[in-house]
Amino acid sequence: MSGDIPKRTFTVGLKLGQFRLQSVLLAGKKLNSTRALNEVLTSILYVSVSELNAETGTVYLVNETRDKLVSRVMKGKTEEVLSIPLDKGLAGAAFLSKEILNVSDPYNDPRFDKSHDEETGFKTRNILSIPMMNRNGESIGVIQVINKKEGEYDSYDEEFAMILATFAAIAVENAKHVQFMIERERLEKELSLAHKIQSTFLQQDIPQLNGFDIWAVSRPCYEIGGDYMQLAKISETEYLAIIADVSGKGIPAALITLALHAAIMILLPIDSDTSKPQVVATRVEYTALINEILRSVTGGRAFVTFCPVIIYGEENKLNFCNCGHTEPIIIRKNGKVERVASQTPVLGILENIEPIMESVHMEKGDIACMFTDGVDEASSGPADETGNRDEFGVDRLVELLKKNMKESAREITDTIIDAIEEYTSEYRIEDDVTLVIIKKK
Repeated sequence: MSGDIPKRTFTVGLKLGQFRLQSVLLAGKKLNSTRALNEVLTSILYVSVSELNAETGTVYLVNETRDKLVSRVMKGKTEEVLSIPLDKGLAGAAFLSKEILNVSDPYNDPRFDKSHDEETGFKTRNILSIPMMNRNGESIGVIQVINKKEGEYDSYDEEFAMILATFAAIAVENAKHVQFMIERERLEKELSLAHKIQSTFLQQDIPQLNGFDIWAVSRPCYEIGGDYMQLAKISETEYLAIIADVSGKGIPAALITLALHAAIMILLPIDSDTSKPQVVATRVEYTALINEILRSVTGGRAFVTFCPVIIYGEENKLNFCNCGHTEPIIIRKNGKVERVASQTPVLGILENIEPIMESVHMEKGDIACMFTDGVDEASSGPADETGNRDEFGVDRLVELLKKNMKESAREITDTIIDAIEEYTSEYRIEDDVTLVIIKKK
């Protein structure tokens, strides 16, 4: 079909004669002189009405779901925007048939929708409906001119309109492409800025605490993501580590992580006199307050799995508050494996939660591993009949922790991340990956 358009345009051009061919070429030049879709549609409307000597006209484009035509209607020197279903009116008939419809007595044509005339008092005497088709031969819209000022539309008008519609379709497709490229460039710039903002708290400097070796990494699967972590030394003997995972992915999840980060930074205990430990973050009220802030942000329509841990350096103790998060793993120096179960609901949904703390004593050589589900659920291999693929799994993670217990926290972290990347090398990682390693020295 696409190969027929230039040939057909040339053949019709020979029939039109030099004067009218010059007019349609000027019209085509005018239609392609702008790249903005709105301006292109306006040009099509005015050129069509002017060159076909009509009283008024309409330009329709099919919507994204291809069930309606959205129109620009010329009324004097103003325009209105309307939409009609495809199965209604002569415009829809021309769109579906891909043929020019020249109707000289519309009131006797059952396809004509006279409701607009009845509402406005306008009288449609004749109407020419011309489908616009892209290079693949698909209908993308309809040009409609109404009431020729002198006489009725004839075969020459139809031939002229056919070439005009070809130029118009090209102009519309070009404008849509330009609009898409502009929108994509804008989105890429915004995502790049969002990535830089999120990176400030996901790729932070990692403070250390006497008696412990701590390292962490967070990598979103897209430019921005829903994983969160925060590592802060709150006194000479106390340390706060938080790992969280916002429901969903992409921009909505990233916005919630930003709100979570702001709330945590505001509530983070800071005292210039580090000899006085600030224990606000160890209190049950801290997590409960974060929950209320998240509820006010999300309206209860999104949740956050949240797991803060306070490291008490002098007591070699870790106080966890697991709120629906993936269970942290404790690897003892003798190889024994423990998990820190969730005893508190996820944040952001329920009112007045009562967080429960769990204390874990750490001996030299013990390792605590906190992670998001992007670690153990990292997938590889072809999907089965239910769409599932093999996962990295907790067992593989535990095995890596055991094998590398003598390494530093950073080396353990790097080994796990490398293993995940190798495991998923043939497939794109589909979730954010965040990992925190706390090793007792």
